[in-house]
Amino acid sequence: VIGGKLANNGASAELQDLTIAGLAFDPNSGTGILSIYLLIALLVGLCSILWHAGWLAWTLHAVKGFSIRHYLTRYWIRIYPLLWATSSEALSAPLNLYLVKKHFPQVGSEVRRLVVGMGSYLNINGTLIAVFIFMGAVAKIVGAEISLLQLILAIPLVFLLGYSVPGIPSELLLFAGPLAAFLDLGEPTLSAFLLLYIGLQVGLADSFRTGNNSTDDCLFALQIEEAREKRGV
Repeated sequence: VIGGKLANNGASAELQDLTIAGLAFDPNSGTGILSIYLLIALLVGLCSILWHAGWLAWTLHAVKGFSIRHYLTRYWIRIYPLLWATSSEALSAPLNLYLVKKHFPQVGSEVRRLVVGMGSYLNINGTLIAVFIFMGAVAKIVGAEISLLQLILAIPLVFLLGYSVPGIPSELLLFAGPLAAFLDLGEPTLSAFLLLYIGLQVGLADSFRTGNNSTDDCLFALQIEEAREKRGV
């Protein structure tokens, strides 16, 4: 960053302040970019928690005998730290399968292996949340305008990219190039978008994303098993 601009082969991109809850943060200063990193990560974490809380409430309503306390103290507290530390759904899959089998024995082996096992690769709820937050925040910083229609039209692209990534750490960086191309960003805005998107997604936000993806699988397995029992399948 040179004089408040991101330089690239003689061209430069003006970096704009990011305003969150009425507070403006300057990406051109060390304190400002650190604050932006932390705020985006916390926003991803908050949205992920709210999303998961919604599924918890639905599971409590839909699954007979389900206890949120049992879920949190026996399952969630044992799988989430590993997910958060590794940012890898695939690496955590064996423990996830074991914990679901041990603490929710009502889930059949077929459902458990399908939903929890495959969900380690195919569940992208947290990924979707993170991608759209980063897409909007980074576009704002580099001065690119994104409409609601563009966000909606980007959903199929994000789904396809999400399903092609095998639950690895920092998988969000693979979205940077395709999203920049989708937004039709030109130089030097393109370089600034890629640099900021790739840099900001490492670490905390990736941990929150991963934790949401894999813990949702347990709830989905419980709901599917309950539906099977009701239908006598």
